Amino acid sequence: MDPRLDTRRLRYFVAIAEAGSFSGAARGLAIAQPALSHHMRELETALGERLFERLRQGVVLTEAGQVLLGHARGILDAIARAEGEFAQRRRGAASQRRPVRLAVIPSFSPLVPKVLSVVAERMPGIELYVTEAWTQDSHRMVQAGQLDLAVNLADDRWPLGRPMFREPLVFVTAAGEGGVKPGGEGPIRFPDLCRARLILPSAGKPDRRLMERLARQAGLRLDIAHEVDGLIPRKQAVVAGLGSTIFAPINVLAEVEAGLLTTRPIEEPAVTRLVVMEVRQGFDPVVVEDLLRLLNRLLTGSGGP
Repeated sequence: MDPRLDTRRLRYFVAIAEAGSFSGAARGLAIAQPALSHHMRELETALGERLFERLRQGVVLTEAGQVLLGHARGILDAIARAEGEFAQRRRGAASQRRPVRLAVIPSFSPLVPKVLSVVAERMPGIELYVTEAWTQDSHRMVQAGQLDLAVNLADDRWPLGRPMFREPLVFVTAAGEGGVKPGGEGPIRFPDLCRARLILPSAGKPDRRLMERLARQAGLRLDIAHEVDGLIPRKQAVVAGLGSTIFAPINVLAEVEAGLLTTRPIEEPAVTRLVVMEVRQGFDPVVVEDLLRLLNRLLTGSGGP
């Protein structure tokens, strides 16, 4: 069968036959009449038969058109029945809640309540269990089958997983440090950041590796005053004036609003990290795609309940 005899053209053909005119069908289908005419010419060419007699008042079906109309209605009815049956299967599956084990890096912990709420609303067949874990730990748990999915940071030591989005990082200092007012000022250049006394995670952690790689590429060295793992301890160290650091903006939002910390964008180059989703081998790809789209919107702030 010619591939141009597809369901879309069959739907168009039935609409014209039922409306009795191209203009009426075009209005009902909400498409341009020239496009509709083009598809019907292609359909007639594919079948090698004229399907319509064009009259001043509209169109009537030829004998070949009558034959095709019977087939087209049967095909479209069969498709509608199949779609209905699979919709019913999905509803049945939704009534049997399926556990899904998800890990997120600590940066996204503040968004967990929102993730749970939106997943419960939009994916009622999923029973979502969320845990917080550093990238290295959740990577090992996914590989061991202890987790189904993990929102991680890309790392050159293992496969990246499914790319999600790039997250910008900002330079964070104590409010008033070096004359910087709460809320921040203009951007800071990466070479200037490297000369600041920095509080960074310990060696091997993704953010530390990212900063070291960018510094090497620029021919610079980082001035690391302290190594502190954990978001809260690192923020406390910065508030105490022991040095500056880098964070995703969401992680210091409350402290900035309270006047404790200040942030500045980083440029020349900007500092961003690739967020990925790691997936347990053999996990349902349909659930992966649905959760990937939903988490992308939630974690980037581009969508909500």
